[in-house]
Amino acid sequence: TLDQIQMIEKEHLSFLNEIKDHKACKDIRVKGTILAIELKTEGETHYLNTISEKINSYFLNKGILLRPLGNVFYVLPPYCITKDELQYIYKNIKEFLNL
Repeated sequence: TLDQIQMIEKEHLSFLNEIKDHKACKDIRVKGTILAIELKTEGETHYLNTISEKINSYFLNKGILLRPLGNVFYVLPPYCITKDELQYIYKNIKEFLNL
């Protein structure tokens, strides 16, 4: 379990460095196995920002469960996730950011 936690955190940090300067991102942070991405929107950062509906719909259609809270969405993978599965999530996040 500890090896998996370390792998997830390492992969998250690598992905953070890959997208940290993306024009659609206001802030990106990692805490352990949690990756949080705050999107730039016309409205302010808020739990009720309506972009969460777009986030939820996009990722559910890709078979990915994320936690959107307003314009911030969280990746909270189970400890049994594989690197390939994480890469699938990251690939889809990049695609979403480029919409």
